[in-house]
Amino acid sequence: MTNVGKVLATVKAVITRIVFASHGIIAIWQVTLLKDSIEYWYLASPILLLIVEGVFTLTIKENQEWKWCVSRLCIARLMTHGMRVQ
Repeated sequence: MTNVGKVLATVKAVITRIVFASHGIIAIWQVTLLKDSIEYWYLASPILLLIVEGVFTLTIKENQEWKWCVSRLCIARLMTHGMRVQ
């Protein structure tokens, strides 16, 4: 039964990071449309940090999520840049 719990925790962690990344990509896409310039795609750099954090959490920490969620900090940073540009 503990294996099922580990698999469920992994699935929840991956889905959360996919939702965060897709939200960030959609927000940056909207900024590029609004400003009519593709140079704003550099704002997607926190998504790379989100991917690294996810791999680290799922492999090295063996599904033990952080007490303070690093992925939330990454998405907050991503959204702050997007809102500031608009």
